[in-house]
Amino acid sequence: MALPTTTDYTTRMNEVELALRNTSNTLTNARSEFEKANNPAVFFTDEERAVRQERALPALEAAEAAATQAVEDALTLASDVTDLTANAAPALNPADEAIAASRAVFVREDVDTLSVRELTQRIRQAALQDDRVSLFLYLRYAPDRLKAQAKASGPYDEGDTPWDTVDTDGDARSELRVVLNDVRDSFRNPDMKQLQDKAVALRGVAYKLHEDVRKRARQNETYVFQAKGEVTW
Repeated sequence: MALPTTTDYTTRMNEVELALRNTSNTLTNARSEFEKANNPAVFFTDEERAVRQERALPALEAAEAAATQAVEDALTLASDVTDLTANAAPALNPADEAIAASRAVFVREDVDTLSVRELTQRIRQAALQDDRVSLFLYLRYAPDRLKAQAKASGPYDEGDTPWDTVDTDGDARSELRVVLNDVRDSFRNPDMKQLQDKAVALRGVAYKLHEDVRKRARQNETYVFQAKGEVTW
């Protein structure tokens, strides 16, 4: 079985977004029909009103259930796509991979021995020179430095390297984190960026429908109780 491609994910998100909009329209129509039966400006006998409510209620409940399911489907898909794009590993062409293999030990030494500010400056220099191989390697090893720095904020433990006890500057670590994010973005496949943006948009549509369902549910609660013959206070 073939793995999904970016086109497959885009198509699926388009389908799910269309389902969200369709269920939203269906829900609006079902609410309109249900509210007509409860319109005090229209005269109905109690019996007529009860019959109209009873007829309209199943469609309303089905529309609300469909909307809730559509929201869950959309949020699940958006989450899956977000994880996919966030975890997409940067890559080099075969020729650059050979260069990276020979340079890795030197970049690793930079990561282990430079201060956080010096390391950040070294990465910026590589970016100015468009040194993709070095940037690739910094992106591979520098996150380990940030993890070690989190440990450095605690008590000194035997076996810590010297910079574990020196580079505790939170601003410097934040700056390094920002630079690494920029480098990661520079390696990101444009198709992945489009997928990520699409997932964000899909999540926005889903949340809007979710809030609409919650908002209207309270508004219709009294009507539903009445339609079922229950007493509200």
